[in-house]
Amino acid sequence: MREINAQLITDKVAELCIDANCSLPCDIRKRIEDARANEPWATAQGILDKIIENYNIADENRAPICQDTGMCVIFLDIGQDAHICGGLLEDAVNAEKGIYVPSVRDCLIDINVNAYIADAYIPSSQQRIDVYRKIAHLESADERDDLLDELSDRYGELPAPVSNLVDISLLRNAASLLGFASVEQKGALLSFFSDAPDMERIAALAMLPELRGRITASGGKRSHFSYRLEKGENSLTAARRVLELYTKLSQKGIDKSEELRYNNL
Repeated sequence: MREINAQLITDKVAELCIDANCSLPCDIRKRIEDARANEPWATAQGILDKIIENYNIADENRAPICQDTGMCVIFLDIGQDAHICGGLLEDAVNAEKGIYVPSVRDCLIDINVNAYIADAYIPSSQQRIDVYRKIAHLESADERDDLLDELSDRYGELPAPVSNLVDISLLRNAASLLGFASVEQKGALLSFFSDAPDMERIAALAMLPELRGRITASGGKRSHFSYRLEKGENSLTAARRVLELYTKLSQKGIDKSEELRYNNL
């Protein structure tokens, strides 16, 4: 699977925005120049000459063209074998468009499950992009159920990788709200990384009968706790269960707002 850093996408969007503002496409140039060649009225000829001069100067000096502005619309076609790392795809695009991106969406989920939308399931690249966008914005179980119903009605029975993609989006949101920077799998270890780990809660988690002997904690530059998967255990299901238990374990009792956040999974 090919990994693409989110910052690379942000930089590319910036480059495309500059090109769109400084360089007029060849087909539009040709239309203007053809119009000038066939324009009999002197006043109109002068206006067209100024337009041509303007876009030539803009192109040469990499300066914005003097013209009407519009809304920036970006289309992306992401193959099923591509993985965006270091942030969400839409956040990477919006960062360059000047749209505020809340930090709650920063958690990275990197676990060993197939999660993508196959071309065979949604042939239209534009429709796939739209579905990816909807999945990235899921925040509750109700929204998930509504989207799954919509996909089933429109495209047929839901493939497992699409279902996994939906569950990962909700897992990412829940982990972010709990303060985790990433959830990563290496072999049989499922690790939950945080810049400010709650060691008391992690210790309490390790003492639960169903998790005893399977939770370890580590400090250092990348503080985290890890859960050891049993043979054949589904890593996505396990991550959800660990976060559920973590949410409910508070030395001061269950934080109701936090419990509500996880129940959205």
